[in-house]
Amino acid sequence: MASISTKAALAPADRKPLPFWANFTAGAIAGVTEILIMYPLDVVKTRMQLDTSKKSVGLVGSFKSIIAEEGAGRLYRGLGPPLLLEAPKRAVKFAANDFWSKTYMELFNKKKMDQNLSFLTGCSAGATESFVVVPFELVKIK
Repeated sequence: MASISTKAALAPADRKPLPFWANFTAGAIAGVTEILIMYPLDVVKTRMQLDTSKKSVGLVGSFKSIIAEEGAGRLYRGLGPPLLLEAPKRAVKFAANDFWSKTYMELFNKKKMDQNLSFLTGCSAGATESFVVVPFELVKIK
């Protein structure tokens, strides 16, 4: 019986849309989490690409080698700039996705998101993110 009440509590019709700040914050948290998890893998990938020796130790071997020779902290060296960019980038994308979904649902008189609206919303959110982020990317690479 508990599962029935849980399902009823989570029914889409009863949910209120999240406010802008909640979507913005969720996006920032998602971006930071992604960077914290994936950054070490990117460091190892870069090291493997730059390794000119014929001896390949593979992904796990590269992780072990970096940690043994340089310490685990080396996997996160240089983390600051990507974190500073990723949090606002994802926050903008999440908030833009929410904004565009509401806008398009109202514009096309839809009560529920369908595949076409989802596609249009995703494209618009990505374009919005690019429009906001590209100036910062240009500053980063110059």
